[in-house]
Amino acid sequence: MVPSAPTLAAEREAELIALQTAFDEYIASSRELEEELDAELTKMQEKLSESSAANSALVTQLESVGPQLNSLEKALTDTKSELERERQLRRQAEWGQEESESKARELDGALAVLREQC
Repeated sequence: MVPSAPTLAAEREAELIALQTAFDEYIASSRELEEELDAELTKMQEKLSESSAANSALVTQLESVGPQLNSLEKALTDTKSELERERQLRRQAEWGQEESESKARELDGALAVLREQC
């Protein structure tokens, strides 16, 4: 049996209303999602701005620390060189002392022999 024109029109009207309702819900849902995404985007942009500012501050600190680090490295190198020179001088002094003590013992022995002979 073929539906009558008024029944067919009513069915089509009901379908259109259902489609319009679904479409309206889709639009409302899309707007809510868009608002949430906009809020999230704003929050992320703020965090990015904060991170950029923190990075800039760190770059500035790093730039100011660079010369200090270079100065400290030079001082360390100089101190190591001075330490090596001091070690060499100490070794030379110890060798000189050992030689002097050895000569003093030799002279003491020679003096003792001369005293015995006199």
